Amino acid sequence: MTEEFHLTPTVPAVLQDIQPLLLDVHKTVDDMDRHWGTVSYSKLNAYTHCQLGWFGGNFGTFLGSTDSSQEESAAVGGTIVQRIWTSLVNDRVYRELPSLDQRVYWMTKQHMALWYTIIFPYESQFEMTKKENRAFFKSARGIARLGQMTQDHGLDVRLYTGIQPKFVVNSDHTHRKHKTLEAYEDSIREQYGKMLTRFASLDVDFDKMISEVFFRTKFLSHIANGSIDFIYNSNGTAPFTRLSELKDGYVLLDGKLQIGPTVSTTQLDFYLAALFTQYRVMPGAVGFIDWSESDFLWHGGVSLDTVNQIQRSIGAMQSNAYILLQSLKDLDRRGVKTISFEDIPHLTVHPSRLNCRFCPMGTTCRAAHEAGTNRHLPKKEELQEGMK
Repeated sequence: MTEEFHLTPTVPAVLQDIQPLLLDVHKTVDDMDRHWGTVSYSKLNAYTHCQLGWFGGNFGTFLGSTDSSQEESAAVGGTIVQRIWTSLVNDRVYRELPSLDQRVYWMTKQHMALWYTIIFPYESQFEMTKKENRAFFKSARGIARLGQMTQDHGLDVRLYTGIQPKFVVNSDHTHRKHKTLEAYEDSIREQYGKMLTRFASLDVDFDKMISEVFFRTKFLSHIANGSIDFIYNSNGTAPFTRLSELKDGYVLLDGKLQIGPTVSTTQLDFYLAALFTQYRVMPGAVGFIDWSESDFLWHGGVSLDTVNQIQRSIGAMQSNAYILLQSLKDLDRRGVKTISFEDIPHLTVHPSRLNCRFCPMGTTCRAAHEAGTNRHLPKKEELQEGMK
């Protein structure tokens, strides 16, 4: 039965040591059947760039615990910056700290405390399941670590939630643009000061802002959800606390550590389309916050056409997801236990440096290796150096 689903036996010599990822058909069907009806921007973005990566990252259950790994040094800075701003806004910390200097001091101190808190050695991600890793700071070990970080680095208890471990080969790579951790801290301090000053120059009232705003809305026959970095209810009343209070002309913002080739305005389109579908309000402005430049990058051309385009894109993705799920169910009914990842039907693959950079399959995908776009798999000596 499984002979129908095999890789071509003749492969280039440089690829012969790459073992094919084997998909557990039954477990994948079970997981996909429960989750395929929920869509998010990250799913839509992954599907647009590489359908094989979209499937592997969202639905695939593979044999072996180390098939899919993450090296997250590039994500540490942006994750921490967003978490600090979220606490400043949602916990109304700014009310306790009326001066610019007080706010900058608190934000910088908490940034560095979180840096020490969330960074973990690369190999430690394999000690637990992905689900256990995500919930680590709710476990006994995680709670103990949080307490130790408060004692050692002054971590604010309001930052105990909304964080997850970040697995890195070498912690120095999280601030590679700065030779020392002290230089990194100085840069962060300056960055927070500039952005606070930028908000003040626009007379932004933080009482009208909420951060990390979770939404869940019905798109056609599917559920769309996600989390928006900032919403400023400029035409509403203060304090703004929930999306049901949203008024036309609001401002939608997504923070980025820096604006690079992976940043897409489709993310903003997805968010505003979801909010319009649920609340029938349109924004006055949408854009990105470029933390590295301490400024905004605005996205023009927002209209109802944007909403319609997002709905069409979601419809195309979900139609293919349904067809794929039915094919996998057919294999499961026929008793096929495993198939090679590359042999999954109805999916196209588009390896590129950009597409493969953050793909969880990027270290083991044969197509990525053939194209020379595979993510770097840390070598033993790098792991050892990173754990010193």
